[in-house]
Amino acid sequence: MIRRILVLGLSALLLTGCGPLPAEEHAFAVVLAVDVQDSLWRMSVRMPSYVASGKYMTCTGEGETIQQAAAALAADAPMPLDLGQLRLTVVTERLAASPMMPEALAWLEAREDLRLQAVLCVTQGDMDVLMEASNPTTGSRLSKSLQVALESGAGQGIIPLCTLSEALRLGERQTPVFPLVEATPDGKSLHFSGGWAQGMVFSEEDCRCLMLLTGAWKKGTFPLGEGEITLLDASVCPQISQNTAVVKGSVTAATRGVAPEEAQTLLTEKITLLMMDTSAAGLDVLGLKRQAIREALTAAKWQEDRWQERLRSLNWQVELDFLWQD
Repeated sequence: MIRRILVLGLSALLLTGCGPLPAEEHAFAVVLAVDVQDSLWRMSVRMPSYVASGKYMTCTGEGETIQQAAAALAADAPMPLDLGQLRLTVVTERLAASPMMPEALAWLEAREDLRLQAVLCVTQGDMDVLMEASNPTTGSRLSKSLQVALESGAGQGIIPLCTLSEALRLGERQTPVFPLVEATPDGKSLHFSGGWAQGMVFSEEDCRCLMLLTGAWKKGTFPLGEGEITLLDASVCPQISQNTAVVKGSVTAATRGVAPEEAQTLLTEKITLLMMDTSAAGLDVLGLKRQAIREALTAAKWQEDRWQERLRSLNWQVELDFLWQD
């Protein structure tokens, strides 16, 4: 009896072949993009088309409020939209620099199905072009391709990773730095490089300095002119006292094409200039405000309106001990 059932089942499989997969019950977005211009909100998602070709499709919605844009987006999707597998959330520089950015973050936080571990990026390019360029590498899923690209960029120290959860958690205690993303010139894929915070653009070199100070990057290659530093380990701790910020720590590294003493001087100068520029712009990228609040001892002694003035006039000292390896 069992043999007869197996034979019948095998025969049915051979006769019918590989049929189409059953339709999905939800449209799982991989990339979400949000923009606002002239009080008109615009939202797009990139998701699988659920057809045999394996290609991806873009759905878009617009509205006078972010809620209306979200509703129009949901109506444009072929199935109920689900953000539970989101890997990347992109906001245009226009939105990120506008007073409407907190409203966008509040909507994202309130969305119950949204994956808060998705990385939040800023783009200086066209949102439609970016979405059409959100394609996987050959033989891979888009979610996996994005994960590999983001981890690779962070591993090289050229992009700071900031998830939606981190952006919401930092609040007003620290200035988040978001990775920058653009479409490649051929419009077929995405390119991650540098960072962005409240109108200030961070180069790849800036990102390496910043991630070294925050502990997010401890091993890797730091190009310096015609030479380079190879970081083997690093432990850095920024501190604030009165009107002075001190960066202390130790760095184990090796050099190529540049003398150790020169490399130490160059790296120290780059870090000092970057911190001076960020604090002068009112950006607290290292979270010094949290230390300053603890320094005030009580909330009654904390003067919020004086913090920006203090931050902008900080004196910076970089005191790193280098251990050079052959």
